Amino acid sequence: MSETPYHWDHWDQFAVQMLSELEQNTNYHLSSSDLQMREYLFKWVVAKCRLALELKVCTIEHCLKLFDLFIKHKGRFVSSLDEAKLTLLTCLFISCKYQEIYPPSITDFEYVSKYKFLAKDFLSLEL
Repeated sequence: MSETPYHWDHWDQFAVQMLSELEQNTNYHLSSSDLQMREYLFKWVVAKCRLALELKVCTIEHCLKLFDLFIKHKGRFVSSLDEAKLTLLTCLFISCKYQEIYPPSITDFEYVSKYKFLAKDFLSLEL
């Protein structure tokens, strides 16, 4: 995807377009319930970025691809919604380090998760 600027109103359209592109490039098999959870998670992280972190489009795209790679490497989809959210936020944390000039701090990710996940959770999964 190109680095064209997106207005915040168009993030929902962007999320749907990105989901369809990523599903075409997915090389692993997911059940229909896992696909629904994956779609929910991707829309959730886009909404969190729009409201709290204000990240670039390429950062979010990188995060979603990194999440898919993690699932493919793991060989199965995450077992719970909390584990999936932690994994996705950790992917976003890693993506920010590569894509953003001024990446959000780890406390910003704690805030986005409503302090359900702490810095130690992100750092342990990052390793």
